Amino acid sequence: MANIGIDARFAFGKKRGIGIYSINLIQNILNLDSENSYFLFVDSYIYKSEFIDWKFNIRFVKLPIKFYPIWEQVLLPYYIKKYNIDLFHGLGSTAPLVKLNTYKLITTIHDVFYMKQFNFVKTPYLWQKLGRVYRKIIVPIVAEKSDLIITVSNFAKKDIINEFSLSEDKVKVIYLGTSKIFSNVEFKDRYKNKKIGITITGKDPQKNIINLLESLNVIFKKKLLDEFIVIGIKEDEYKQFIHKNHRSKIKILEFASQECIKTLLLESWVFILASHYESFGIPAVEAMKCSLPVISSNKGALPEITGMESMSFNPNKLSTDLPVKLEKLSDINFYNKIARKSWARGEDFSYESTAKTTLDFYKNILEGI
Repeated sequence: MANIGIDARFAFGKKRGIGIYSINLIQNILNLDSENSYFLFVDSYIYKSEFIDWKFNIRFVKLPIKFYPIWEQVLLPYYIKKYNIDLFHGLGSTAPLVKLNTYKLITTIHDVFYMKQFNFVKTPYLWQKLGRVYRKIIVPIVAEKSDLIITVSNFAKKDIINEFSLSEDKVKVIYLGTSKIFSNVEFKDRYKNKKIGITITGKDPQKNIINLLESLNVIFKKKLLDEFIVIGIKEDEYKQFIHKNHRSKIKILEFASQECIKTLLLESWVFILASHYESFGIPAVEAMKCSLPVISSNKGALPEITGMESMSFNPNKLSTDLPVKLEKLSDINFYNKIARKSWARGEDFSYESTAKTTLDFYKNILEGI
């Protein structure tokens, strides 16, 4: 039996991206493994009701400070030593640089976007700038010190290896899944749904939301969609990019629960993801599990994850490329073909599988294999 520590900071509260990965991975690991003891390091109080069905081989360790660098680089090494951790798994690309005791280190590095300088990237928020500086300093060192690096796609693996000059064997790919609520959704023909487009995005510049909003002016003018739903941004910050004649057709939600997202996906006609850079693309998989056709950017890992290059577009040419893809879907036979292919691809992803493979790596690293 081993003591396994996990950085669980991102697993609680409003969850996006790393948070969704963290909570689902932890839940599935604990459901599968009753032999090892787990120490979940957090920065806030945990509602025990969230874990009522979980095994009893877990302990929550609240570190008494929230400031990210001090939490991770000062307090966490002390607590890792205090609880005699044999293996520590950092879920958010970073980990302690200092070891006060001997333990194995696995780090999930989701992407190396922050190491790159793209011409479309503008970071107006101070917290984003500080976070990027922190990761630029910490992640290369963590990558070198880790016994194993897990990442989420072959695209991301290639990026990480090239960025940090690592060996192929040190970086392993484990695809992500979706929350349990998206499991066992049967295929359903959604062609007769109202023509509602939907995206799940964010305000980070690489999400390309401004170009997507501007392209909707062309799409509505051509009557290719009736409505559009955007999840993940504040309406007040983006309504200037929407033509006044079309604002009533666009619904913007800053945040939506997983239950709400599922409901909206099931009521929609097509899912669109316009990012310049994605290392995986959880929202695309959620949409595929709801048997929605997915039209996505041809950049990053999206072609790999969706498996549908024919429905991809150049994110720099949204106003010309996206209408062409939507026009293709107006043919019912083509729509149903893409929808069924999308649903079948979505079935390839599950967090149970993610957790099983992660546990195999835990075992191999602990046994020195």
